[in-house]
Amino acid sequence: MVAPAWEFTFAGFPTRAVTPAIGPGEVLTPPMSTEWNSFNSPIGIPIERVMSTSDGRVLTVVFTAAVDGADKPCGEDYWAEPVYSAHGVVLVLHGRGYTGDKHGGMACLLIGRQRQVTLELTEPLGNRVVLEGMYGRLLPVTAA
Repeated sequence: MVAPAWEFTFAGFPTRAVTPAIGPGEVLTPPMSTEWNSFNSPIGIPIERVMSTSDGRVLTVVFTAAVDGADKPCGEDYWAEPVYSAHGVVLVLHGRGYTGDKHGGMACLLIGRQRQVTLELTEPLGNRVVLEGMYGRLLPVTAA
């Protein structure tokens, strides 16, 4: 789809925002459900914050999740997947859980701590914004 766009810049900041220049009656808004649906949940794991090295090549993603790695019951291993565009980077956080014989069941869902993963970008972040892949919200990026 092609549409006219407005570009906004912010005094004192290198960031810019590009938004479609369409009327309110033409906006497609996905319906928001007030009910949690485990069969139709958003992809990924919620991200709490992101830190970047000064060159914008390495991002550290902070989130709350399983205490141990996937080599232990109730554990999970995590990795972040970046999706690039000219104006932003969307981060999708994935996890793979323990596959051994004994598992803690529902009790595992009650145990968590702050975790982090580091990912090296194929190109520097530059002036692009960072969005969380699960809900599409803007993530502020701080210095690592």
